[in-house]
Amino acid sequence: MNLVSAALVATMAACAAETGQQSRPLAPGDSMPLPDLSGRRPALVWAFAAEECLGCELTGPAQSVRLLQRRLGSRMETAVLALSELGEEDGAMVGSFLESQRISADVQVRTPEEYVRDFGNGPLPAFYVVGKDRVVRALLEPHQADLWRSDEDSLKLADFVETLAEELTAPMETTRP
Repeated sequence: MNLVSAALVATMAACAAETGQQSRPLAPGDSMPLPDLSGRRPALVWAFAAEECLGCELTGPAQSVRLLQRRLGSRMETAVLALSELGEEDGAMVGSFLESQRISADVQVRTPEEYVRDFGNGPLPAFYVVGKDRVVRALLEPHQADLWRSDEDSLKLADFVETLAEELTAPMETTRP
């Protein structure tokens, strides 16, 4: 976890303590609290501090997202959740970063307080893999993000998410007694 993410997580923990909010992180099996997901296909939700767009911290994960979009195309939706105190001003910066990385995604900006309210005191950066039913299927945590720096590990992440996407979009099999 880099310094920006560590500071933001500490701020989020303080916000949760002050407001008495639930700080349990969003986990697999929980409903995804982003209302803008279509629900027509699985989604990859990438959450990070907006300030991370200013350095090279997001380059590895961006390569993974770009590869996923290339491989899965319209079979998977991509959303970015950027945490920022500056609101839409940082939203424009995040949009520019995604454009420079050739990533197409719906960008939503939340304050740390809003993130704690909806996602709990969860890890940053993080990838949430969400089914069409809007249920979180997987959470890839920050200690795994350090592995995304190499092409080989990016491909492993892509294979993992592609497998999940295929499972989540396959027709449900029904068995008769």
